[in-house]
Amino acid sequence: MWDCAKIILYPDDKQFADVAEFYGEDLGLPVKAGANTYWTEFTAGSTQICLHFNNRYEEKTSKQPTRSFFVLSTTDRTAVANLHTLLIANGYTVANGTLPDDAHRLGELHTLQDGCPVFLVADPLGNVIQCESLHPLS
Repeated sequence: MWDCAKIILYPDDKQFADVAEFYGEDLGLPVKAGANTYWTEFTAGSTQICLHFNNRYEEKTSKQPTRSFFVLSTTDRTAVANLHTLLIANGYTVANGTLPDDAHRLGELHTLQDGCPVFLVADPLGNVIQCESLHPLS
């Protein structure tokens, strides 16, 4: 079975602080030692979410970096609902439906057929994160 070791996101200099705040403060992921304004790593279980300063796109260029979609999962069902509630308390608004259409928006909290909670949230770059609880593997 594959395990995701790192996810690398590329905010530009105007976005870096907002994106770092989202993962560190809003989602509460711990920052690995050695963080700076060009490279910051957050620990999410066995996966590192890395922010790498993006100097590849100039303002005059119409090409935008690709947005990512990834999953943060846990076996703790209450953690998903608690995070959804915390994000709302921190000023996030719930989008109409499941897919957030902008930063600081999140999808409704849903319960899957097997009883596991799930919701989507967009970071300041528009990357979509699915936060979910899974049954522990037996």
